Amino acid sequence: MGYWEDNTRKYLYTGNCCRNVFNYPIDMIILRFSNNKLVGIYIKTKKFQKEFAKTGVYPKFRTSDFESINSSLTNLFGAPTRYVEPVDVMGVEFLWIGKKVLLTSRYEFIGTLSGDLQRISIVDLSFLNNGDTEGF
Repeated sequence: MGYWEDNTRKYLYTGNCCRNVFNYPIDMIILRFSNNKLVGIYIKTKKFQKEFAKTGVYPKFRTSDFESINSSLTNLFGAPTRYVEPVDVMGVEFLWIGKKVLLTSRYEFIGTLSGDLQRISIVDLSFLNNGDTEGF
């Protein structure tokens, strides 16, 4: 697929094992490698609400799907460590900061014409902190 800005490799996952995340369909999974070690997994769901052009209905800002996925993540990993408001999009984001891994769950409302979706990222903390690549 190409490279990230820092020259780490980017691959589109094309396997059959992961079609849903907590019963929500996945649009794509991108894998990130640094020095031949997996350092990031990025999951994007399909849109929860379809765009206006397809339905004739304007999507609304709503977080019920996001809350459902986060409830499942919380059941697995405990309460989120931190909440942040994304700067570049309208949405909500929760972070789980572990000893070796950062898990983020981000709801993005793309707009009244475009719909909404969720992004889940799992990233090696050693890679984020100083570029070292311990890997998963």
